[in-house]
Amino acid sequence: MSKVEAITLRPAVPADVALLRHWAAKPHAVATDPNDDWEWETELTRSPPWREQLVAELAGRPIGFV
Repeated sequence: MSKVEAITLRPAVPADVALLRHWAAKPHAVATDPNDDWEWETELTRSPPWREQLVAELAGRPIGFV
């Protein structure tokens, strides 16, 4: 029987900017909104009570953003 790994969510932080920009440049992401600029450097330093920005990880490896 294989071990099942859990996906974990952690807050996105300014150190994630390069990764998030890399993901955002992927063709399937650009296709959803070609003129989108998340202003990561600014937004990752803000924490309004109505929003969470999370990085999904599997076995400690980032796999997505929520």
